[in-house]
Amino acid sequence: MTLFLEGLLIGAPAIFFMGPVLLTLLQASIKHGFRAGFAVASGIAFSDVVCVALCYVGVAQFMTSPTNQRIMGIAGAIILAGFGVASMLSKPKPQAEVKTITSRDFVGLFVQGFLVNFVNPFVFAYWIGALGVVSNRHGLNPWVVSLMFGGAITTIYVTDTLKALFAARMKHYLQSSALLWLNRGMGFLLVLGGGYLLWRVL
Repeated sequence: MTLFLEGLLIGAPAIFFMGPVLLTLLQASIKHGFRAGFAVASGIAFSDVVCVALCYVGVAQFMTSPTNQRIMGIAGAIILAGFGVASMLSKPKPQAEVKTITSRDFVGLFVQGFLVNFVNPFVFAYWIGALGVVSNRHGLNPWVVSLMFGGAITTIYVTDTLKALFAARMKHYLQSSALLWLNRGMGFLLVLGGGYLLWRVL
């Protein structure tokens, strides 16, 4: 239990990260409601699980290769820019016309959250660093890794869900015109995030 609680602290710094992942989460929540934001948060959490597992089994060496980081970064930049452009071109529906998202929508938003997080090489860098800290303190026993990173990802998942809830509640206080410009602004920031990621990896 102590290891799990310590793991909660490992995930705490990620709460304050401002970037494309957060923008995607907030945008989905504001545009489609809490269930959409929850889908994105679930995709992000599953992506983190996959990232930690890959780093643990030795893919960390693959991800620290400059060439592979460049490939991941370029792919991530294209995906972020694509989401951003789609967001700027879409028009939010009036509150009365917004329908509950379907299972297909949920899966699509889940995949979007997964991809935005997974193709970001800085996410791998964070988990590689965290694995180094855990290794120095406790070793890399599978039980230790499961408990500590289970705690870390729980912290991120719970706080991402709360962010989605807050953003969805915000929507009720915004007029259609404000939602339109907010949607465009977040889309533009996603395009900028893609450009910044491309600049960093090149």
